[in-house]
Amino acid sequence: MGVRLALGARPARLLGTVVRQGMTTAGWGVALGLGASIRLSRFLSSQLFEVNPADPALVALLSSAHLGGGCSRLLYPGPTGGSHGSAGDLASRVSASPTAFNVL
Repeated sequence: MGVRLALGARPARLLGTVVRQGMTTAGWGVALGLGASIRLSRFLSSQLFEVNPADPALVALLSSAHLGGGCSRLLYPGPTGGSHGSAGDLASRVSASPTAFNVL
């Protein structure tokens, strides 16, 4: 990120790239999880009490929770998530001072 900023990349565009790449990873996690849950639905139905593993509301709730958690961890990492800067740090810098990253 620092090299791109030094070469003149706009901070807002860099933030968009980081968020897009992170949410793509989270989206793949949701897709693989849904595929695994469909394949394991017979086993899951024997393990769950009065819960249908293919319940659309439950699947939508868990998928959105996964994507929301991925987005929040991407923008605001915890103390162990990344103390050297993150997209959330970049977002706060962009909103605080849009000219803070001018190279010239």
